[in-house]
Amino acid sequence: MTDIVQIKSILDSERIHCYTKDDLMRSIRPVDKAVVMVNENDAEKAKGLLKILN
Repeated sequence: MTDIVQIKSILDSERIHCYTKDDLMRSIRPVDKAVVMVNENDAEKAKGLLKILN
């Protein structure tokens, strides 16, 4: 499972809507960093959920 798919899955499971910038381009240039955006109200919760990936 790719990192971005894993991130989306974690956020979706908590019903946190996210937008990934340049998701299509990452499949072409996987060295670029992914940009994941969530609603400001969900930011802290999303950070906590995604800490397990580091």
